[in-house]
Amino acid sequence: LCETTIFILRHCMKSGYVVDENGDQHCSYVGFEFAQYLSTLFGDDKLDRWPSPDRLYALSIKRPNDRVGGLLSSSASFNYRQHETLRPTSIKLGLDINGDYTIGDEDNLAANIFHDISMGQMCGKLILISWRQPDIPALARKLGCGPYEGCPTLYNPGAFDEAWQIKYVYDPPKTLAPERDDVSAERGKGGFSKHPKWTVFGNVVNLNFDPLSFSKKAGDYPPGGSHVGGRWIDFAGEEV
Repeated sequence: LCETTIFILRHCMKSGYVVDENGDQHCSYVGFEFAQYLSTLFGDDKLDRWPSPDRLYALSIKRPNDRVGGLLSSSASFNYRQHETLRPTSIKLGLDINGDYTIGDEDNLAANIFHDISMGQMCGKLILISWRQPDIPALARKLGCGPYEGCPTLYNPGAFDEAWQIKYVYDPPKTLAPERDDVSAERGKGGFSKHPKWTVFGNVVNLNFDPLSFSKKAGDYPPGGSHVGGRWIDFAGEEV
């Protein structure tokens, strides 16, 4: 029984379309804070919400037909938001971010991931992906998760605080209920199929990001106030 999970989320908050002097797109201030918060959700301690990912994938900073405020961006500009979303997690865990895949490469990304899953190389491991919001449903379908498996047909365009989990289980038991002797032989020992295969389960979860709560934990709102904020910036992937 092998189990693997892929965790997909969109990039950080971008309110105001943060663009630098070179035309490159970045996270907003709260978006960077969100990325820092995201890194605190993963770890190997029992109290951590989710396990440490084994791989990190972010949409390439260079992609075709990207838009800023509804207008096509310059062909010479870059979009760093997906990469910046995973950077604190990358620093915390010492993992490189794979940014080799761009829009239209979903087939190749899925094929590479499926190869390693099918070879048993990802058992008990988590893959974390930050992708562009409109393209997440298509990526999920390429990864074998559609509405029947639990992945919606659309990713809420106004949602920055949710993520999609896609769990793959090889030969899961048909039931965990006690089996009757007269049917156990038909199903195989322990209720497992005689012809094992991968089963996919999709789920949408909330990240529960609260900017004020996170800033308070970082020390930005001490009694009597403070002339210095953004203390979460100094944590670089550490717990706040």
